[in-house]
This record gives sequence, structure tokens and C-alpha cells, in this order.
Amino acid sequence: MELRSLIKRILSEMPITKKSKFGGGMFHDIYSFKQFPDRLFKVGTISDVEEWLEVFSAKKKLFPKVYNAKKMKNRPDIYYVEIEKLDTDRVIKEWQIIESGLELAGIVDLDDPENSVDFVFSNIMALPSIYTKYKTALRSVDMAAYNLFIKWVPFLQEVQEVVEKVAGRELDLHRYNFGYSGNQMKCLDI
Repeated sequence: MELRSLIKRILSEMPITKKSKFGGGMFHDIYSFKQFPDRLFKVGTISDVEEWLEVFSAKKKLFPKVYNAKKMKNRPDIYYVEIEKLDTDRVIKEWQIIESGLELAGIVDLDDPENSVDFVFSNIMALPSIYTKYKTALRSVDMAAYNLFIKWVPFLQEVQEVVEKVAGRELDLHRYNFGYSGNQMKCLDI
């Protein structure tokens, strides 16, 4: 049997199943892919997908690898982008360490839901001059948090610059929008 015929037969026999949601945002959903556990499908409107593709290709080292982008067969108004799956758990752990250090330094109060590392990073993007103040305070109380903090801020500033330049808006900055590909920090949602 010819390879093309074999592939066609296998694909025609594959069961089509409803995928379980992996995650999502306000305007998109994310699904995992059993055949490729290292990839995710990010589903949204054509304008969302076009923006992701434009931003992700502007500075590839900062964003997940894009494998494919297509229109959904069963929903002509919805598109998807197939992206590299990142290790988001590592980011959550690192940001918790930073948050604990920021609380020790008196910068955040973790009993207040509006007072998190996400909020601190957003403030630094808006007012870069406070970075030195926060960095100095952290260094005096928690070196582990300090080292993570000084690693993350320049990365976030670089991502913010790309998003502003390409999409003309601020980065949607919170811990669930970032992950690692090996040891490389990346932004998976803008």
C-alpha cells in the first residue's frame, strides 16, 4: 500500500472526539492534543489569531513556537493556533517565591487579592522607576526572591515592548500567561 493511501485510511478511521478544555482566557480557549502532548491549541477569532501570530513572530525567543494556524472545520468564524506547550507550573512557583519575598519586604499584603506579584509587575511596567526601590527592598530580606525578581522584570519589560510595538497595547500581565520552554522564559498570552 502506498504511504499516502495508508495515511488517508488511518486519518479516516480516527475517531473525532470533543476535546477537553486545558485552559483559556477572556476571549479564547486552550485545548490539549493527545497525539502531541507537547502542544496546545489556542482557539479564538480571526483577529485574535492574527494578533497572536504577529506578536509571536516579532521576537520568537520570547514566545511559544507556532506549529500551525488554521480555520476550524466545524466553526468557520473560529480559528486556532497550534503552539508549543510551556511549563507554567514553574512560573507559578517562582512567582509565589517572589510574592513571599515582597510580603516580607512590606511591599505586598497577600491577604489583599489586589496585592500580588502580578500587580507589582504591572506597576513596574507602568512606572519603571519603582523597580529599583522594590529590588533593594527584596535584596535585604530574601535573596532567592530577589534573584527571581531581577530575572523576571527585564524579561517582562522586553515582552511589553514587543506587545506595545506590534499590538499597540499593554501586555496582559499575570502569572498564568507565562511558561518555560526548557530554561527559556516565554509569554504564551498577550
